[in-house]
Amino acid sequence: MIDISNMVTFQQRHFKTLKSFLLSSDIHGYAARDTLDALLVECFMRPDNISTAGIPLSNRAELMRDLLNYGFSNPTEAISLETLSKTLLKSPSSITKASREQFGVSPMQLLKQIRLQQVQNLLTDPEQQQQLGTLSIHAIAKRFGFTAPNHFARDYKTMFGENPGQTFSREKA
Repeated sequence: MIDISNMVTFQQRHFKTLKSFLLSSDIHGYAARDTLDALLVECFMRPDNISTAGIPLSNRAELMRDLLNYGFSNPTEAISLETLSKTLLKSPSSITKASREQFGVSPMQLLKQIRLQQVQNLLTDPEQQQQLGTLSIHAIAKRFGFTAPNHFARDYKTMFGENPGQTFSREKA
């Protein structure tokens, strides 16, 4: 027997957003690819009227969408929770609770992961490095808001299992 509670529903309104995004002429780069991935996920979300964990799904989904959009739209900025709260017009505790429930990490960790992913994308794309004039690991890390080289290298290795130099050298070879 099929358990209906586990089924997803195609969300027409999210599909319209996805379609307009795909038809726009300014889609390029990794941020666009990440936004496209997020929109595809939204097309198959559970219906908005279902709630879980005390927060209506529609409110939590909207907040997490805004958080992800912020992260992908501003990958070069390290931001404080207080500033993020003012930007998203939600309390720090609401953002933190929703992020931990949805992604299992704090909003600041999530934003850092987005920035680290952007670093990895650029480290593996010599053509984009040339276009942006970021030909060193330090320049790439700095471009995405990482100003402390040791902390950056530690966080990168924790997330990807190798240091940034290994990723960079592999792509140069």
